[in-house]
Amino acid sequence: MAQVPLVLTAEDQQVIQKTLADLLKKSASRCVLLIDHSGRCLAHADSTGKMDVDALAALLSGAFASMRAIAALVGETEFSVLFHQGENSRIHNILVDEERFLSVISGPRTTIGRVRLCVENAGDEIAARFRKITQRGIKGTAPIHKSFAKDTGDRLDKIFDS
Repeated sequence: MAQVPLVLTAEDQQVIQKTLADLLKKSASRCVLLIDHSGRCLAHADSTGKMDVDALAALLSGAFASMRAIAALVGETEFSVLFHQGENSRIHNILVDEERFLSVISGPRTTIGRVRLCVENAGDEIAARFRKITQRGIKGTAPIHKSFAKDTGDRLDKIFDS
């Protein structure tokens, strides 16, 4: 089945951005990203202002793709949660729907339970918004400009060449 292009209105963007900002605050995290499986950051909230969200989105999407392959090898259809923990940072990823996932980056003082509860609620809200977007369709919208794919490819090349 052909995939319908995703078209977000200004209202959609505001609702999603508010959900991410609320998640950032409620979870006491440093950064929250909404990422599609192709590696694009669709929206983010960043309390530090220092995160390279494009690089994070691309790399986190790759990690999710790897986990899908691992899930298949062990007989699972998919792993819906992916968690990373380092000395000073934790990254909690959760599927929103078939095309998108949320990543919450927090520090060592933020509890895993708090993040997990907050991210699940935000994921449900965002999934509901994307169901509305999909049902609405793309009537009267313009296609995405071809330069977007080239710009994204150039950005990924810079990330992996450094």
